Amino acid sequence: MPEAAQVDYLWFEKVKPSGRILCWMFVKEIHCVAIKREFGIQYFRSLLSILSLPLFYDVAALTKIDLINRSKYDGATLFERLIRMNKKSGWKDKSYKPQFPIYQQINFTLDPATNTGRYKLIYEPTKVVDKIPLMPMRQDFLGEMRLWCYDSDTHEAVIVFNGDQENFRMLDPMWIVNLSASDINKLYRHDIFYEDKDAHQGNTFGQFIVRTTLKKEDIKTEDKVWLCKSIFRFRDLHIGCDLTMKSLMSLPRYNYARIASLNRSFRELIRSGELYRLRSVHQVIEHWVYFSCDPLKWEAFDPVNEKWMNLPMMDTDLGFQFSDKESMAVGTDLLVIGNDMLGPGIYKYSFLTNSWSQGLPMNEPRWLLGSASFKNIAIFAGGVDRNGKIMDAVESYDSETGTWKTLPSMIKPRKLGSGVFMDGKFYVIGGISSSDSNPLTCGEEYDLDTQKWTEIPNMSPGGGGHGMAPPLLAVASNELYAADCAAMELKMYSKKNKEWVAIGRLPEIAHSRDGWGIAFRGCGNRVVIICGPRDTQNRYIEIYSWVPSEGPPQWTRIGWKSSNNFVYNCAIMGC
Repeated sequence: MPEAAQVDYLWFEKVKPSGRILCWMFVKEIHCVAIKREFGIQYFRSLLSILSLPLFYDVAALTKIDLINRSKYDGATLFERLIRMNKKSGWKDKSYKPQFPIYQQINFTLDPATNTGRYKLIYEPTKVVDKIPLMPMRQDFLGEMRLWCYDSDTHEAVIVFNGDQENFRMLDPMWIVNLSASDINKLYRHDIFYEDKDAHQGNTFGQFIVRTTLKKEDIKTEDKVWLCKSIFRFRDLHIGCDLTMKSLMSLPRYNYARIASLNRSFRELIRSGELYRLRSVHQVIEHWVYFSCDPLKWEAFDPVNEKWMNLPMMDTDLGFQFSDKESMAVGTDLLVIGNDMLGPGIYKYSFLTNSWSQGLPMNEPRWLLGSASFKNIAIFAGGVDRNGKIMDAVESYDSETGTWKTLPSMIKPRKLGSGVFMDGKFYVIGGISSSDSNPLTCGEEYDLDTQKWTEIPNMSPGGGGHGMAPPLLAVASNELYAADCAAMELKMYSKKNKEWVAIGRLPEIAHSRDGWGIAFRGCGNRVVIICGPRDTQNRYIEIYSWVPSEGPPQWTRIGWKSSNNFVYNCAIMGC
């Protein structure tokens, strides 16, 4: 690591630290104890020198604040414990007793108002260091920086990186001067996030960014001119909650887990769902693939950033574990519908809390149904009940309220149909309507505004009968596609001519005579196909993608991982 060049601290305006104590930290790298106040930071070379603070209640305040001791220095931990014990005893131990003032009478005169003597308080000088120590800093390491924010729990600036790189923390804004010029410019071009109550502290880091950038000698002259024009950028700037929300909503969702781990406030922001409501309003939607190759285990995949995430294991009984299941992602929820030992059961995974819980059952529990979601609404159509009766019932689920609503029944009862949303309308396509297993060739369109069903002839591309999987359908950019795994063809539905047209081939891994074990889904502006192991030699899951707007079908493998099982269930969550 290149040695960091020290910058003269006298260049900064020297202000005596004041205000209440925010935190205190043992900083091993500079062999000091730092006490951060509302306005400034005090440094002490030894732990005992803290007892020289001129106001004894400052030491008492330290006993109520946990010492930040990331180096796990035993001496600092012991000192923290001793002053707490001494405060409880009324400062009886003189070795760890803070400085109390000496009262000195002034000119031996009496105060006419109280008829008592006038006194002044005499303190010994506080044993702070004469020069502010600057932390040696790594150089040119912010290339993968994602964002930075002010942590209201530890009162540090936290730099968050892409990937798995550990967060970097700064207690004192003055440490910024030892960063490289490129790193300082990187920070300058990112607004620091903070809560309303931390506006002063957050802006302090911003102000030091500007002043330090102008001081660095290796900044180009034109950059200095540009920065001089922006010198007032941080003056009286109040970013507040609104800008923080607008900035966070543009970040990829895979960053939110790390943001939530920074402090309590960010964690509550993520879990409240407000951020996702704002993303929905501004049409900032990411589509993730959720799939299961194990009865109780689910995984998620971000196709844009190619990131994997393991969901917590489901906690169900044996009945649910081995029953046939339906799955649907709606809003920030993932619903898994099946049968437990006592009857129909629904388990709900919340992306906000990263946890599973039991959901409310459907008004008419069914399986082998057609379903699709749009924003926070999902529609479930048809299926069979516990007695095997083919149903025409339709229900919608609202992820914001967690409730079910019965909708008008379909024209025809059907099971093993496929559901999609397209052009703001819900479609259920194909399936079986009677016990003879002959597949339906029609589809039905449901208009959410008029709440009426319309039958559409010859809308099914095939499938859903004689032991075959339901039609493999996907909607991308409001165009309907189908995967014919037997013929290895990719088809597109012509809305104008109301017919299916072959437009290309499927990837070789998609070969299947009946369509089971393969997931074919629309994922935002792309179509994805997920396939499990093809033979005993290739034990892994593969995810292929094609973006229709980029040209004729060209499949790209965007993800793969080891697996011994085929795909049981799959859903796309867009939020």
